Amino acid sequence: MDSIDSKEPAKGYLLFQKELLEVLRKLSDKPLTEREASFVMFFKANYKDEILEINRQKVLCRRGESVLSKSSWAKVFNWPLGKTRYFFKKLVDLQLIAIVPHRNLFHIRLLHYPQWNKPAGISAEQDDAQFQEFWDKYHETTQMRKTNVARAKREWALLTPQEKELAVEEIDTYFYYLTDTRYCKQAVNYLKDKTFLDED
Repeated sequence: MDSIDSKEPAKGYLLFQKELLEVLRKLSDKPLTEREASFVMFFKANYKDEILEINRQKVLCRRGESVLSKSSWAKVFNWPLGKTRYFFKKLVDLQLIAIVPHRNLFHIRLLHYPQWNKPAGISAEQDDAQFQEFWDKYHETTQMRKTNVARAKREWALLTPQEKELAVEEIDTYFYYLTDTRYCKQAVNYLKDKTFLDED
């Protein structure tokens, strides 16, 4: 995939309806370029967490993930299946996507989806400050060691603004209802499991 040379990264947001992709796709039946394919993947990813039923199994597809098969992606890109496989391997090597393990399912996570799809009006500085508030409060309340901050930040980035607020607000409730503090979760697992959504 070609690199994009730029001394200063572009800032701001462009809002597109997903229907625009179908309009653009119908303008040409030529195979997509790798850059175009990456752009299409971003729009095809889930914009919120969702339980999907695939081959009679229920699968949690989180925000920024997709469970389209490789053959389905090949049709979307108008590519041979072999090129599609190579493209996804390339994206993994470039750390642009991760493969979510499943037995008979192709499940990918776009690793930069949260940064590139933040709600309008929330700056990176504000988001970092809110994460730091969560991080400090969680460890002050639980007295756990501060470990795996990078993983915790990745899980934080996948949360909606409302979930982030709840994650901070529900720390005291979570800790209060623990029957044995030896089983208190690390902050990363508290976020990953969305423990703050548990009912008392």
